[in-house]
Amino acid sequence: MIEIIDALVLDIGGESTGAVSSKARRLLGERGWNIVEGGRPGLEAMISPKWDAFLTVHDFHPYPLERYPKLLEMFENRAVSTEDLVIVEIETYHGN
Repeated sequence: MIEIIDALVLDIGGESTGAVSSKARRLLGERGWNIVEGGRPGLEAMISPKWDAFLTVHDFHPYPLERYPKLLEMFENRAVSTEDLVIVEIETYHGN
């Protein structure tokens, strides 16, 4: 079995951090992703039967990016507004 884990930082655009996460979940839901029950505020899990994949939507914070040093480097020493950003971590499994 091959496990693929990756992260995206997306500029969703919104009025506040919470609104950005809600908008990201709504957009993903419109594309067939379903919310996994039992999520916690600021971290929502979703699953896609079409893609056989699982993802989480995080409010933007540098801490989750420590597992992705190249992404983290992009935000260091730059004046970036993070209010419109979310982190989407994706996991998928292929093979037996």
